[in-house]
Amino acid sequence: MKRRPLNNTYLKKRINTVHSRAKFAGVFYMLGTLALAAVLVLTTLVDNTCLGTAAFPAFAMPVLTFYQPFMTLFANLQSLSMEILIDATVAALYAILLLVLLCNILGSFAKLRWLFKRRASYVHGFNRNMYAMDAMGKRFASSFAAAIILYLQIYLLTDGAALNTFSYAFLAVGGFFHILCGLVGGNATLFSKGETTQEEPREFGVFVFFIRNLIQIAAVGGILYFLIPQSAIVPALLDVVQKVAIEQNVEWLTANLMTLVPAMAELVAWLCILVLIKHATAPTEYNRDGMDGAGMNNFAVFSFLTAACLAAIAILPMVQITPALSQEALTAFILSAVIAFVAFLLDLIVRPRHHDDPDDDPDMEAYLQGNNQTIV
Repeated sequence: MKRRPLNNTYLKKRINTVHSRAKFAGVFYMLGTLALAAVLVLTTLVDNTCLGTAAFPAFAMPVLTFYQPFMTLFANLQSLSMEILIDATVAALYAILLLVLLCNILGSFAKLRWLFKRRASYVHGFNRNMYAMDAMGKRFASSFAAAIILYLQIYLLTDGAALNTFSYAFLAVGGFFHILCGLVGGNATLFSKGETTQEEPREFGVFVFFIRNLIQIAAVGGILYFLIPQSAIVPALLDVVQKVAIEQNVEWLTANLMTLVPAMAELVAWLCILVLIKHATAPTEYNRDGMDGAGMNNFAVFSFLTAACLAAIAILPMVQITPALSQEALTAFILSAVIAFVAFLLDLIVRPRHHDDPDDDPDMEAYLQGNNQTIV
């Protein structure tokens, strides 16, 4: 799209409008980051873990008690059990989450000064507000994705873990801030510097990218819904840790290598799913460069890899390479693979379309202005 030269009056109006959008989105990103941190510090999203429970009246702040499994671990170094190791791992994951939250809050506060700047700078022109908004959006997305990914691991690790009301409220509030700020911030354009100041408008509107993001969120939710109840990755990893690390029985690993192939494929699938979660919760889809933006192909690539890994888990028992699966597990892996593959196809299909405009083609414009050569 052609840049639009701005006169002084229109320039001031456009700058004020764009800065207002950036400030709105930035402030909401800040509030969202603080809200997510408050929920994660004051309560737990998963019940029946070593972090405690969020069910009233037994309300306890996990930030005050999460270190206790570490004390138990250090006190029982000579007689380790799988339960002690799992609790210590859960506590370590929560500690990592707290560190991520703290870094993102401090990073967001550091950008507040830029967010409310009114005058242009020599280096960044009038764009400091938008750059601050972008940075705060990444901080919010980092907190949101980290909470989902780390609590997902806690849920898988803990036998008998259950989601509570706070987990659903957390996802709803986080999704609301993500979509609202993405739509508003996606329309906060930049201004170039040169002989004349020019606005660099988006080539395409944000609606098609909003639809893409909704599809991505729905696809990730569908994959997790079917895959989590039948996931075998944690039991397989715990068996490896128990036999190899604790009992130091290396021969067991060699004898059971083929039975661990589905777990290896599922591990790769889970790594790809984590990338899908990160992309679906990030402001990547709302970037100003559209499909040319950094990371815009990540979802298509990793959804295809996820589908391939999950399909392999379902197919290998059919050709008698790996042990047979239960009917429930087979159905779950097939449905998850289908959802991932459909998401891959939709990510390739649901894209903005270029409409050829003769006015934007210099060759066509020259032809219309006097090139009368006959085309045979």
